[in-house]
Amino acid sequence: MSNQDFSKFERLNAQIDIWIDEEEYDNVGSLFSFTLSPIYKEFLNRLFNNTDGETGTKTCTKDENSAWGYLCPEDEHIKGPAERQLPFTHVRLTCNADKHELTPDWSHLFWAKLVRAKIQQKGTDCYLRRLENVMAYLEKHLPRFDPGDSQTLKPYIFYLLELAACGIGPDARSFAERVKRIFLYKTPVEDEFKNFYDLLVRYNMGLGHFHDGRFQEAVREFNFIIFDVEKKNKSNKKFLDFYIYRHGDKLLYQPAIMFRAEVQLKLQLAYHALETLHICNDLRNDPSKNYKVAKANLIRVQANQFMRSANSSKDFFNQVLQFLGIAAQIDIDDQSISVWKKALDALNVKDHDKIKYQNIILQLLGLITAELILMFRQLLEDKEDKKNKNKNDLAEELSGIPEIWKNVWASTGCWQNTTTVSDGDILNRLLNT
Repeated sequence: MSNQDFSKFERLNAQIDIWIDEEEYDNVGSLFSFTLSPIYKEFLNRLFNNTDGETGTKTCTKDENSAWGYLCPEDEHIKGPAERQLPFTHVRLTCNADKHELTPDWSHLFWAKLVRAKIQQKGTDCYLRRLENVMAYLEKHLPRFDPGDSQTLKPYIFYLLELAACGIGPDARSFAERVKRIFLYKTPVEDEFKNFYDLLVRYNMGLGHFHDGRFQEAVREFNFIIFDVEKKNKSNKKFLDFYIYRHGDKLLYQPAIMFRAEVQLKLQLAYHALETLHICNDLRNDPSKNYKVAKANLIRVQANQFMRSANSSKDFFNQVLQFLGIAAQIDIDDQSISVWKKALDALNVKDHDKIKYQNIILQLLGLITAELILMFRQLLEDKEDKKNKNKNDLAEELSGIPEIWKNVWASTGCWQNTTTVSDGDILNRLLNT
């Protein structure tokens, strides 16, 4: 494979990671749908879609345990996995581009990424646990490499980084550390490759620390990425070209900034979180089209909630609603509970599996409910209100919220059998969260 073709696959590899991070799962599926072999296409449908006339959304994987064990189709003639057939023999670098031939290493890696995208799109606990099966598949097909040959060493590194992306906490850190150990020794890869993927290693290690609650270690990794990117982009033209070609800002720099702000929120440093988001101009521009700007605005909302600045929150709420394409807007001047109820009603879509940006919607629902609960508590604590309102009046103020959360929890698998749960149980759960 020529260096030029290899670089194109490497760029596509980075783009897929960005699509998964930004919930653009359909882009991943459509990219591969034209080149996925028929047996694997049927197998994918079996893992993720209902069959035999079932209705509703498939949320459980237990009926396909053997299939998940192999993570590839079974050949009825040899009574085992049909490994002789690759998932892909060719791939299009964009949806309308010409096909490019794939090596087995790239084929298995892209198959694992496609399955990971489908799993994260489902988002239920039962599906997310199947990331362990993706990790097993990657380890089984881990490329053999010659320490003196960059063309075999690089795919090995990409597999380790994909294993880190599938893992949580210690798993994410351990596979990232394996790449870090490779870079400690003299390797045949160019300096730009080593510097760029060392930053991606640090990002995965930071995520691992973050999910383990080791916030100081996480911030240390995110800070290194932020400052190193800014330094190298000013002084190293060769690295800058390498970085831009592989979508470095969206893959590394912007996520590192947002996770540093997330850590600061965890530590109740709301003002510092807002200051962190000001580092990057791209996290402030064009909120109607940019996923990461919408995510940054959710952080701003939460920071303003911590600082009891409700009006500032409303402006960022409206920008996120605009990004989601929801016409309803929150009236900044309206101080009543009803304004938040209207926003919840606008997000009350029963079939969340068919909605794009589910993670943003769920976070937005939680933050709007937090505003409502805060106002509800203030009403309960206000002596003046206690004289003029009884519990029935307060319950009326919050009517409609339980039904919305029944839909959310049922569709995401967070609370099964919601039809048996009373409105009072749901309100108690929200109030005690």
